[in-house]
Amino acid sequence: MDAPAVKEDQPTEAAVAAEGPSPADRNKDASDGEIVVQKLDVSADTKRVDGPLEGEEVKAQSTLSAADVPLERIPEEPVFDGTEKAGGGMHGESERSPSSETSQSHDKGLFSALEFARKGVDWPEKAAALKSFVKERGVVMSNALRRLSDKMEDLGLLPEKDGDPVEAGGLHAASPDLQSPKGIDLDGSLHSSSHGPKMKGRITLFSKSGCQDSRAARSFLRSKGLSFVEVNVDIFPQRKMELEERTGTSSVPQVFFNNTFVGGIDELNALEAKKELDEKVKDVFETECPATAPQAPVYGEDEAENLKLDECAEVVRKLRERVQVKDRFYKMRLFSRCFPGSEALDIFADDQYCEKEEAVEFGRKVAAKHFIRHVLQENLFEDGNHLYRFLEHDPVVSTKCFNFNGTTNDAEPLSTSEIEVSLRKFTLAIIDSYVSDDGKRVDYQSISMSEEFRRYVKMTELLHRFDPSTLSQEEKLAFFINLYNIMTIHAIIILGHPTGPLDRRRLFGDFQYLVGGYPYSLSAIQNGVLRGNQRPPYQLIKPFGPKDKRLPIALPESQSKSSSGLVLILGRMSWRY
Repeated sequence: MDAPAVKEDQPTEAAVAAEGPSPADRNKDASDGEIVVQKLDVSADTKRVDGPLEGEEVKAQSTLSAADVPLERIPEEPVFDGTEKAGGGMHGESERSPSSETSQSHDKGLFSALEFARKGVDWPEKAAALKSFVKERGVVMSNALRRLSDKMEDLGLLPEKDGDPVEAGGLHAASPDLQSPKGIDLDGSLHSSSHGPKMKGRITLFSKSGCQDSRAARSFLRSKGLSFVEVNVDIFPQRKMELEERTGTSSVPQVFFNNTFVGGIDELNALEAKKELDEKVKDVFETECPATAPQAPVYGEDEAENLKLDECAEVVRKLRERVQVKDRFYKMRLFSRCFPGSEALDIFADDQYCEKEEAVEFGRKVAAKHFIRHVLQENLFEDGNHLYRFLEHDPVVSTKCFNFNGTTNDAEPLSTSEIEVSLRKFTLAIIDSYVSDDGKRVDYQSISMSEEFRRYVKMTELLHRFDPSTLSQEEKLAFFINLYNIMTIHAIIILGHPTGPLDRRRLFGDFQYLVGGYPYSLSAIQNGVLRGNQRPPYQLIKPFGPKDKRLPIALPESQSKSSSGLVLILGRMSWRY
């Protein structure tokens, strides 16, 4: 029987092979992530040019198109992590493998999505997931090792190291793990000892920052191994009136055993000489503290809230409500959470009932107060196709500044003298109360749970828009040294003691404060401000670039050299930079 004739409109297998895959097959291949070159129908007179034909289209996987747009990068601080390359090379000049060069090129935006697709690599996403996994597992392992070490110490399985505290009543060095505080009683006592029987009563010490007699009374109680609650009248000024009502004087130090007034350091020494102190201490251990005794400081006690709002705060509030904040493209880059200057200009003009030129000047005034800023810091405020963002939406501010809680402080910035007094007051109070007498041990656990530290952190929010350029050279030196010291304590409380180069880099580079509208790390303060913008050891770049707005804050080279060996002594503890 003859085979049926092939219809003219039905393509043969050879014709199908010549024409290539069908559109459906091409779409399937494209969905699998391959690069497909699809020829579109063109007229007969289409001319050949260099490369693909006119009308040809190159299609890539849709998920890779976003990588062609460079994203906004968060700058990294040049930080000396305490290490250098073996063999004498500069830190950071290690040999690069092809994979590391590819990674760096990808981070810098040198490879496009099309090039990644041609290579068939999808490791950037895998590398990010692997990095996150290693980081999480590392934290879990570190916490497990700390807990195991603590249990071994409790069981007496670890030998005591030279220099560790052995006397009763001494301060106990705190572990970075703040979930299991040590050396702090549940009754809220800020100074406690885990040695001996638990005290039923309470010893209260009224003190003052920087007072020699207060320091002597504190040392006396610690030497006896006695837990006590300290009330600093500089931090809690209203308690000074209570002290005067109870004793008839406002002088410090004054000590109470429960509700029994003992006196100051002279009275304590007299009781010790007469052998009467042990009897009074025994009564405190055996007798519950009555309600009439001086109370321990509590959260929010005697905390003044008399800050005045900035004159531009109301306009900025309207701007936050009305402007459309979203991710936008600017100069071939994608910037997050920003808005065009033209929208802000219209809001300023409507609120101030002014013309365009006057609205621009008002916008510059708002920007100068660090409420808003240009995404590239190219200008203060201009009309046109410029993008701006609120200070709280800056990526560095929102992710790395630890005196920032989600919103910027809209209060009118304090004066130079008020900032200096507040910073010195809290610094001295914390160091006097939680640093050992020899200055070698710091009770970070107790600091983290103290009312003084909470108030200090809240006070640092006033630095958001404080302008350090108004300080004289001497005031600037003292301000940033004090800030560096207390920032170090805060950083150790949050991040723990650094145990290696990566931890040191996090401590000195990633832990930052928002001061005067700009972030400052410990490395930026030390090398950028105090050392006159000098390079950190084994680093090739300076902390502040030529266009960095923080550069005018740096101390002159002559003053930075003359103060390079300065030692700041606060209480009994000293730092050297």
